This record gives sequence, C-alpha cells and structure tokens, in this order.
Amino acid sequence: MFQVTGNTEYRDYLVERAEAQLASTTINSNLSTTLNALAATNEESSLVTLSGALKNSNVVVRETAIDALGSSQNPKAADILYETATEDAKTRFPNAQLQALLKQNNPASDAKYLQLQNELLAGQLGWRATASDFAGLEAFRLHGRAN
Repeated sequence: MFQVTGNTEYRDYLVERAEAQLASTTINSNLSTTLNALAATNEESSLVTLSGALKNSNVVVRETAIDALGSSQNPKAADILYETATEDAKTRFPNAQLQALLKQNNPASDAKYLQLQNELLAGQLGWRATASDFAGLEAFRLHGRAN
C-alpha cells in the first residue's frame, strides 16, 4: 500500500509490526512477509529496521532479513548486504548475501556482488572461495535473471 499511495502511515505500520515481531521470543510466521514488504518500500527508515534484524542472534531471523533486503531497490540495501557479507566471510561463504545482491538486479548491487566475488576469490576477507563456490550464483547471474 505504501508504494501505491505514498502514505507514510503504511510504512510506519510495517516498521512497528516488524519491530514487534523481532522483539518477540518466538518467530512469527508472518515475519518474512513483513520484512519483504518493508524492504519493498525502498525507504531508508525501513532499512534501519532491516539492519537491526541482521543483528538478531536467531539465524532464521537473520537469513529472513538478508532475503528481504534482496527485494529492496535502495542502493543502501546493497551496501548493507555487502557489509554483512564481509563480516560473515571471516568464517564462512556468504551465499545468502550474494544471492540477495543478485536478486536486487540493479547496477549498484551487481557492482557489490562482483566486488565480493573478487575479494572472496582472492582470500581477502578471511574465507578463501573457489570458482565452484560461485558456480550456481554465476549461472543465475548470467542466465536466470530477467534483464
């Protein structure tokens, strides 16, 4: 509704709903829907809430927030995904963030994806990736996205 009407009350409602769900000790089945709707607003105030979700200790919440950021077309969402990927790359391959960057399908996110790919292949972030780590991602990047 926010995208259709521009009424900030809808965005504010989504922010409040997301914050309440994130504060809960149980995972709400609607969290994914709420975070995706929030990301789709492309508003910076929404990105603040999504960034907070990335700091959640629950892996499911964190992965849901990463996936939701893939729905945002705000260039700052690509920056947030890049930052969390570099942090995760100290100990593991940041596949979720790379997928989310590709899902955004815009020049800013593509640049961040390629930067991460180069840094990971060079072992600059801690995790030393191989070409096979990127095989599925590259197939999607080159052939699976609507261009």
